[in-house]
Amino acid sequence: MAKNEEVQLVQLSETERILSRTTDLKEISRIHASSVAMAAWAKATKLGQPQQVRIAKVRIASFHKMGETSPAQTAQERGAKGGKAGGPIAGRGRPKGDRAVPGRVSSIVPRQRLSEARLIFESLTMEEALAKVDELAKVGKVATERLMIADIKKRTTAQKREQVEQLAASVPIGLYQVIVVDPPWPMQKVERESRPNQARELDYSVMTEEELGKIELPAGPDCHVFLWTTHAFLPMAFRLLMRWNLAYCCTFVWHKPGGFQVVGLPQFNCEFSLYARRGSPKFIDTKEFFTCFEASRGKHSEKPGEFYEMLCRVTAGRRLDMYNRRVIEGFDGWGKESK
Repeated sequence: MAKNEEVQLVQLSETERILSRTTDLKEISRIHASSVAMAAWAKATKLGQPQQVRIAKVRIASFHKMGETSPAQTAQERGAKGGKAGGPIAGRGRPKGDRAVPGRVSSIVPRQRLSEARLIFESLTMEEALAKVDELAKVGKVATERLMIADIKKRTTAQKREQVEQLAASVPIGLYQVIVVDPPWPMQKVERESRPNQARELDYSVMTEEELGKIELPAGPDCHVFLWTTHAFLPMAFRLLMRWNLAYCCTFVWHKPGGFQVVGLPQFNCEFSLYARRGSPKFIDTKEFFTCFEASRGKHSEKPGEFYEMLCRVTAGRRLDMYNRRVIEGFDGWGKESK
């Protein structure tokens, strides 16, 4: 065994001993930073798997302990300072001159890191977290915080999807003069290099083009239909309009402040609502009625309230929002999460 390796393993043993005893967030943070550096060294030197697993366990255990320790210290700081909830961890970096206040969380760990550490602490016991390290080692992977978080979010998303599947979908009665359709396109969330801890799975079930084509819209003889889609599914959306026997008229464009960007391509900062008709429906107001509008982004797949407000102003009759995931004033809902 090389001398440098011997020194590193002695240091690892001492680190394990200190971590098992300390409850000081600053010390735990230092141990975590040290374990991350040691993991990089172990990978570069191709250290044996048993030693890499030991280092990974220190890394994950210290991160778990950061999540366990930080709430108590922020609460203590709030009590001492009399500040508002969330204030103490909002700082960025150490005070000038590195005069860190003892116990000041913001000068020790960035807010984002504390948030991720709490997620692991609240989702897994220490025993479960360390068992996950061994589980990943069996398939040749070295545990990191991001792998743990991705696994937690993946399981949480799957659980939510199962809960949604057990719900009974609200089914509308009668025909409508206005229908907004935001179908569950056959897509997946993209795993981004800049956000590797984002769950890839959607928290709802998707439908194939064949399944979507078989949908029977409860459209009246004269009906406005607005079909939401994205760049990827524009061709499929036009095919669906044909299968639903609708006459395409124009496209509404939601200009968003930012969006997803694929390497080598422009940023996709807009979504589309294809407007089609059945029969000869009329708009009751066309003043200040534009096909392009700006609105802020909400949760995944959530469409802006400005769009629905516009439709309430320019249309009359019964309105339906298909596959909606929240209650919209002026619209009936059709979906498992419409209530």
